[in-house]
Amino acid sequence: MSNAGIGDDGSEYETLDHKVPPRAPLFAFLSSFPFLLWGLGWWEGFYNHPEGNCGFLLACIAVISGVILCAVGVNGMLDWTLRF
Repeated sequence: MSNAGIGDDGSEYETLDHKVPPRAPLFAFLSSFPFLLWGLGWWEGFYNHPEGNCGFLLACIAVISGVILCAVGVNGMLDWTLRF
């Protein structure tokens, strides 16, 4: 039993885009924040190295990794949002 305006065919469901964001870009975007916060919190500037050169190097690597993860996540999320 159906309404006159509502079809019983379930094939229309397959053509609809789902509203749930893709997992990989969302995970990359959300996982970039700990890297950025940790790296920027540890990195107190170019000329002040409180943990020595090793700490400065690790902070730089964390910030670069966070920026890369954020860019990958934003790119994937942007692709997903532009499909609608």
